[in-house]
Amino acid sequence: MADTDTNVIVGRSWISVDGVDAGHLQEGVSLRMARDYYDVEGQHRVGVIKKVKTSERLFVSTTVQEATLRQIQNLWDQGSGAPNGTGLLLGSPNEYEHTLIITGSAPAGGTRTITIHRAVSINEGAMVMAKDAEAAIPLEFECLKDISHLDANSEPLFGKIIDS
Repeated sequence: MADTDTNVIVGRSWISVDGVDAGHLQEGVSLRMARDYYDVEGQHRVGVIKKVKTSERLFVSTTVQEATLRQIQNLWDQGSGAPNGTGLLLGSPNEYEHTLIITGSAPAGGTRTITIHRAVSINEGAMVMAKDAEAAIPLEFECLKDISHLDANSEPLFGKIIDS
């Protein structure tokens, strides 16, 4: 197999939450797929003869450097829509679903767009306000399967990645 340098991706990334750009990011955006498998072992063979996927979870995380009320709202899952006026009420007992769009570089100089249809803010991140540092806000979302977006086998999807 030949090496293709144009397939090596180097570049910036952006994320929007519910159509609102999150602004400056500290270290880009990370997507993590966690999967669990059941090991099938047979009586007549030594070792695992088959693996069956029993669970999959998708997580999106980043650290936002723009400490707006909207980012605090996303960090602590405190309501939907824009914060009212100049304030944000804290203590909402509800979970709010978000749509995420992540854009960045793709192979051969293109653009990669990742759309996540349903995501919930899950992190316990702290907003630190310090003398010699920006008030960066860690955001972590767990993505949920969306029954209105199905694959060819009618299984719900988290979203889609498109390279253009």
